Amino acid sequence: LAKELKSSFSIIGDRWQDILKSYIGYAIAIAVGIVFIILCPIIGMCFCCCRCCGRCGGARVINEPKEAGFEDVIGRRVSIIVLSVIAVMAITGSALMFATNEQLSKSFQNIKDKDLDTLDDITVYFDSTINQTNILVNDNFNFTLKVLFRDLDNIGYLLGQPIKDDVIQKSGLQDVYNGIDDMDSDANKLNACLTVLVQEKIVLSQLMPIFDTYITDLQNDIDVAISIDSNITTMCPNHQLNKSFDTNELPDEFNKSVVLAAFVQSGVKSLTQQSRHDLNTIPERIQNETAKEREELKTKAGDYTHDVQDITKNLQKIRNDFLGKLDFEDLKSDAKSFLDTGTTYEKYRWYAGIGLACITLIISLLLVSGLLCGFFGGRASIEPTERSSFSNHGGNFLTASNMLFFIFGWLLMLVTTLIFVVGAPVEKFACRTLNDLDLLDQVITDVISSNDGKSWLGDIVYPNKGVNLSVAEVLVACKAGQAAYKALKMEKGNLFNLTQITDYSKTVNIGDKINQFNVDFNGLNITGGEMMRFIDFMSTFEDNMNYSAYNNTLHDNKVNKSITFLTEITTFINSHNASAAKKKLENIHSNLSIEMTHGNGSLLKKSIDNIIQALEDIKSVTTKSPTLKVKSDNLTTSLKIIESNLSQITNETFRNSVNSFESRLRKILDTFTSLVKETVENDLGKCTPLWNIYNSILINSLCDSLVGSLNAWWAALGWTIFFLLLSTCTSVVTSKHFFKMRYSSEISSKPPVDTIVSPEKQKSHPFNNQVFHSDNADKW
Repeated sequence: LAKELKSSFSIIGDRWQDILKSYIGYAIAIAVGIVFIILCPIIGMCFCCCRCCGRCGGARVINEPKEAGFEDVIGRRVSIIVLSVIAVMAITGSALMFATNEQLSKSFQNIKDKDLDTLDDITVYFDSTINQTNILVNDNFNFTLKVLFRDLDNIGYLLGQPIKDDVIQKSGLQDVYNGIDDMDSDANKLNACLTVLVQEKIVLSQLMPIFDTYITDLQNDIDVAISIDSNITTMCPNHQLNKSFDTNELPDEFNKSVVLAAFVQSGVKSLTQQSRHDLNTIPERIQNETAKEREELKTKAGDYTHDVQDITKNLQKIRNDFLGKLDFEDLKSDAKSFLDTGTTYEKYRWYAGIGLACITLIISLLLVSGLLCGFFGGRASIEPTERSSFSNHGGNFLTASNMLFFIFGWLLMLVTTLIFVVGAPVEKFACRTLNDLDLLDQVITDVISSNDGKSWLGDIVYPNKGVNLSVAEVLVACKAGQAAYKALKMEKGNLFNLTQITDYSKTVNIGDKINQFNVDFNGLNITGGEMMRFIDFMSTFEDNMNYSAYNNTLHDNKVNKSITFLTEITTFINSHNASAAKKKLENIHSNLSIEMTHGNGSLLKKSIDNIIQALEDIKSVTTKSPTLKVKSDNLTTSLKIIESNLSQITNETFRNSVNSFESRLRKILDTFTSLVKETVENDLGKCTPLWNIYNSILINSLCDSLVGSLNAWWAALGWTIFFLLLSTCTSVVTSKHFFKMRYSSEISSKPPVDTIVSPEKQKSHPFNNQVFHSDNADKW
């Protein structure tokens, strides 16, 4: 049909048979309506004339009771039931007429008051889409640039710090530092031992002269005792106590103690910090020596902003082009002007609808009243001549309903037919097309589109770009909640190429700039400072210990001999009887015992023992495998090897770390481009509002509500007409069970004196026409 309209029915002559087959039902319905409109008043007039002439049951005269349904229980019940069903259906139709008439008014008012305002959503949709794009482009991209620039500005920390840590690990320098840290406990032990040696030497130097004087005097007493009893020499072989003891012969450990104490006090672990000094300059070197390349990279990243901003510019162009061709404000203004005019006529339409519904309702109520009066006013067993007035009124109501139907039936059918002629095609050709999107596309192609093969919607959205954009595709996509980019085929419209926009490598070639980074790591020194002096000190510590001097000085000293002699005296005293020699030794024993227990001898003994223990502890620290010298020499060797290869290791680590830093920068931009791609393809400008506008105005409001209500109204009217038409026959049959009748024998054969016999009465009627005039008949 669309093609026929477009060609002005130029080819209808060749296809009239196909068109006739397609619309034969529609034509028959219209023909039936027209026939009904013509015949209804004619049949009604004939029926009324027949009743007025005493025929067609108008005389209410019977020859026998059965003619009026006497004792015809089944016939009466069937007639009442059938007519009751018809009456209920007619009343239902009338009620639907009232309801649909009201709904039709509401639908019209809703379109005027609410639905037209939804056209504003198109402008809001475009504007909100552009606002979302601005947020995506401006806020998110600006944030991305801030993160990118932040990382570039902090390259010293982000790249240099990991490089420094990796160099320490890969070069083995961390193991060296760990080895030095492990020597902390050795240094503390050795420092404590040296402190003991220094302090105890001072004690010996102070007390030994006093002890020497005491021993000299004691030795004289011993010699006197020996002169008395020579056996003393035999039992006390260590009686010569006056043995020389020069504290100056002990090694001077003061300088070594001062050096080691300084290392310990500053912290052995802190010594490695001096070695790390040059390594700590790696972040600063990277920060300073990559400044030029980083600034160039920032400039390129800033240029990428123009590519991203093309999204907003092109969306703004779509909005302006689309809204420029379809001025929704003018469209709304024209539509509201039309609806304002229609509102005036809508009021009269509503009155007309109510009037027609009232007519059908009155006819239906007459049927119901007749049924109620007839049903409750009598029974089948009552003589027709004995029926009550209540029953007789039931028959009158039924007859009245028939009369009203024949009076208004043609008008009802005329209205039904006229609305059907308009409403049915609108439903079929407009509303079904709007609901069937594929059919809508076909109609647009056949009727609206030009013959040059261009897409109607595609040419509106993308002028002169040849994009095949169908209404159905857009609406289906919008119904599914797709983003505008996919729904409107923006990439095919060449408004902006999302793939090209998200490919930042052409504008911001991070790899090229990163590969231009060049940092000089030569001259890194890790063997300077106090760390190497400490390692050398620890390496020579054992070699500098004069154990022989300690052994020579402390071996067989007078303090030890005094203790031994005291034991020998005890044995001699216990084994001899009282004598002058014994008494002399007892005095010596008492004096020496006090000296070695509480006097200077006791202090000297303690100092000598402390020195000996300190020497043992030093030997334990220095000779434990691996020895202190081996550990120190190994550290020195490792440091020299590492330092010779440090620049190479640092450069290799730098190149590897630069690749990781490049990946970090790419990930920042990749995150943004992924967000852009995901947002543009799936979230940005979801065109659900477009579908909602189409569905709300055209489908729900116009078709489902307005056209649907209009068609429902004429369908309800047609429904009512159909059952009222059935009631005309059924009510005539049913009324004979309700009317009060007279027998023909009761009617006088002689006419009244004032009655003139009609000439027609005297004529012969060969066909026995039942509609002839009867002067003697009772009309009602």
